[in-house]
Amino acid sequence: MSGSGDFKPWFEKYPHLLKEQTEILNSAGFELDQGALAQEQRIQFTGHSKVEPERWLVVVFPAAFPSAAPQIFDTPPSKLLMRHHRGDTRQLCLFSFDENRWSATQSVANALAEAEDLILNFKDGNAASENQPPEPITRAVQYRPEAAVLVPPPISTFNGFAELKFHTGNFSLKFFHEGNQKIETQGRGIVREANFGGQKFSCLPTFSDCLGSGGKDHRCRRARAEGGAGTV
Repeated sequence: MSGSGDFKPWFEKYPHLLKEQTEILNSAGFELDQGALAQEQRIQFTGHSKVEPERWLVVVFPAAFPSAAPQIFDTPPSKLLMRHHRGDTRQLCLFSFDENRWSATQSVANALAEAEDLILNFKDGNAASENQPPEPITRAVQYRPEAAVLVPPPISTFNGFAELKFHTGNFSLKFFHEGNQKIETQGRGIVREANFGGQKFSCLPTFSDCLGSGGKDHRCRRARAEGGAGTV
């Protein structure tokens, strides 16, 4: 069994991979943060958005790269984008939930392209639509392939929500079927009501009404927080 002294970070284990990513970023005007590398053994680059040059971007390579996608943040005083942008960390949400469009065969060029498209589409509210629900910090519960549930406040702010591991009660969902496939729980949905530990929560009408008449109501019983499993 190898000892901990045998561990090498990805950029030491795969120097050719670091060279490739560095060349891509340098050509886009980004520079390696030598301080982050020396002090925290983290590969991080800084540069400007091409779409919005006054917006500074920080590209951070996670320890699991290339299995995990590069993370891209911006910095104040740039204005938060109207969607797909976390207000607390300033991270741009790329490659969809759980990075399901990222693969280890991609490069940081794909992450930069996603970030620039996001900035282009949302910096001025260009893609605003009355059909789109508000986007708070949410938990994406993927309990069937190609299905997801957004859990908006106040449900997701319940104390201990992240630690729940057992059957906790009932959910009331409103689901919108996407595409032509009419599997009962195919698509996206909003949690309207939930019972946790004897407490009942109802989401704001802003969220529950966002799908209008296009949604379909479902009842989920004995839902599990861990793994997102549930029965409808």
